[in-house]
Amino acid sequence: MRRIHRFGKSMDTLKTSSELSKRLPMIHEAGNLKWFDSRADYHHSKIILEKYSLRFLHREDVVREIVLNEKLAEAFSGKGFYIERRENEILNTDRPIGFFIPGKNNNLEYIGNEYNEGVESWKRGVFNGKPVIYLYSGSSFEIFFVYKCPVDGRRFVLDSSYNSDNIVPLVVGMEKELRSEGINKSSVPLRI
Repeated sequence: MRRIHRFGKSMDTLKTSSELSKRLPMIHEAGNLKWFDSRADYHHSKIILEKYSLRFLHREDVVREIVLNEKLAEAFSGKGFYIERRENEILNTDRPIGFFIPGKNNNLEYIGNEYNEGVESWKRGVFNGKPVIYLYSGSSFEIFFVYKCPVDGRRFVLDSSYNSDNIVPLVVGMEKELRSEGINKSSVPLRI
């Protein structure tokens, strides 16, 4: 299956850690998230996050903070960024390509692929009132995309078929001491 969107493969600026640290981008905040409009590969994304004592988001962070938050989903529309898969993270399915919805604790719950009945309703981006996330499998480097206009039901896409040298337009993180479990989102003001 063809990918809908790809970002550049080479980095012509910010080649070294020292050069990067001199040219850190402006930080944006909303809720628990902090992000930077900075074209970066995985390694440069990591340098930026470490400079600000931030960590990569995990899948459940993305679901809770972006997929289930229409304002932030709109703010990230048309963009992608690296996330980090947990070392022991597995999907509760033996079919890792297809449509998922937010399940218990914001984990991904498999609902099917393009060949299942009911796929037309998922292509509208909603299943039983929950937003649909599409997952491509591949390497361990995952990029999360929010498309401006859903294509075949793919507004939210987790794509792990990328390498660490792919350039993405955003670097998104969360404070290291914030754990995915038990954050009271209503206690954190939303600033966009």
